[in-house]
Amino acid sequence: MGTMIPQKLIRPSSWAEWLERSQNILAPVVSESIKHGLSYQAIPSDVFITPFAKCGTTWLEQITHSLRTRGDMDFRDILEVIPWVEMAYWLRQDLYASQKGEFKVFKCHLSWDAVPKGGRYIVSFRDPKAALVSDYQFVDGYSWEKGAVSLEEHANLFMYGRDGEGGWDGNYWKHLISWWEQRDNPQVLLLCYENMREDLAGTIDKIASFLGIEMDQELQTLMMKHSSRDFMLTYQSKFSGSLLQEAMANIKYTPPSKGISMVKENRLSSPNQLLPKYIEEEMGSIWDKLVTRNTGLLSYEDLVQFMKKDSK
Repeated sequence: MGTMIPQKLIRPSSWAEWLERSQNILAPVVSESIKHGLSYQAIPSDVFITPFAKCGTTWLEQITHSLRTRGDMDFRDILEVIPWVEMAYWLRQDLYASQKGEFKVFKCHLSWDAVPKGGRYIVSFRDPKAALVSDYQFVDGYSWEKGAVSLEEHANLFMYGRDGEGGWDGNYWKHLISWWEQRDNPQVLLLCYENMREDLAGTIDKIASFLGIEMDQELQTLMMKHSSRDFMLTYQSKFSGSLLQEAMANIKYTPPSKGISMVKENRLSSPNQLLPKYIEEEMGSIWDKLVTRNTGLLSYEDLVQFMKKDSK
């Protein structure tokens, strides 16, 4: 991968500094890793969990891994048992290596256009306003000094894409539209984060059926426990991205002493209370111009209701 020039071990203290460090330090490493990940040759049994960021990825990983192993928790980091396609090369993981269970599972945040083809795919959608706020609260104080980058500045990346800032595949809208177009594909299971919270048991049954796993009472009871927020909070360290933190520390991108958590207590305030009005309006305008034009869905609420009816 080449040798990275060591950088001072500090978090960026401004938007401009974060952009510079992201482009100069992180982007070259991640771009090379993504290139290798996208070349992976999938087989029919492979499962790709590929929501947009902060739309239920870790939750789906835990559900899927628990289903295929009947509750295995013998791992230090969930990335050890479910490799991240875009980051595996950087983390020195072999995507072709065997995994626990009868089939392999991978994490990614890729659109249908970019994801390796030939496997099975699970995607959860989430209200874009909630996903934006959750994403900001996730990185504020970790990727940069807390408060150094405003929610408004961060919203620009979420709304208009990250291809040049760390190699993310497009943006929320492109991701949603690409997977919506695959809603009739039998190898694709689409879910909504909001419906998952409302009906966890039903969600587990859908995923098990999609994966060809027969549910029994013992497995059902175990799954309701292992998929709960309380259980995942108890094992929070296993969902802390420790492998990724170590890789970033090696290139002096972020302080290794500051941890992250993929699972948090349910304290997310209403996005309508946190987002400035003009950002809400801008997100609504983008939805109209991109999502409605390509899907016919007038709003995210329409998508949620369609998914509820479609599952009955």
